[in-house]
Amino acid sequence: MRRTDAFWTRESNEYTTRNLEASREVSSAAICDILKLGGAEFKTALQIGSAGGDELAAVVERFGCTGTGIEPGAEAIAIARQRYPDLHFHQGFAQDLPFDDSSFDLVIATGVLYWVDRQHIYHAIGETLRVASKYVVVAEFAPVAPYSTPYRNAPTSETRTWKRPTRDAYLAMGHARLIAQATHFDDAGDWDRRTISLYAKVPLDEAYPLRVQPGPDGKTGPASAS
Repeated sequence: MRRTDAFWTRESNEYTTRNLEASREVSSAAICDILKLGGAEFKTALQIGSAGGDELAAVVERFGCTGTGIEPGAEAIAIARQRYPDLHFHQGFAQDLPFDDSSFDLVIATGVLYWVDRQHIYHAIGETLRVASKYVVVAEFAPVAPYSTPYRNAPTSETRTWKRPTRDAYLAMGHARLIAQATHFDDAGDWDRRTISLYAKVPLDEAYPLRVQPGPDGKTGPASAS
């Protein structure tokens, strides 16, 4: 296990514990509203960074789907299972999800990607698309200019959160299409600008259609690397 993984595993447990009484009404409503705005239809949902399970439970109640959550910490998982025994919770990291391709109609990553180390962020984005079959919801900080901040609950200032929107990264993947987005400013202005986005997953064969061209002998073969 990497040192950062060990920290985030511990922090997953501590974050979930200290925020059990925090209201999730606003964030839960934002997820449900963007899904309704985009006309999303789904039967199965995965939330990456599900913490105590409140947001996931709200989506399940609103849309009548099955719900699965994932967190790095075993204690966080135990808390969520106790609070919501009808939902399913697993232990793991965003950049290495323990699920098969297209396992869930909807994948939710709200307030989680900005915690992922920048060396692994593109892998984490790819994982959200890999396990989704139809949609991905991402809620994140989205300042005009990217910045990082030391994570206040970390033992050293080397552990940071990374504030940069991932929209360009999702669209650059080629098989995600933005279908709805909402932006929120609080009193801090651009410093704390946030967005919530709904992407539709585009099948790879549609996003990257196979091209063939005649080979040197005139027969049709795979297009050359050039």
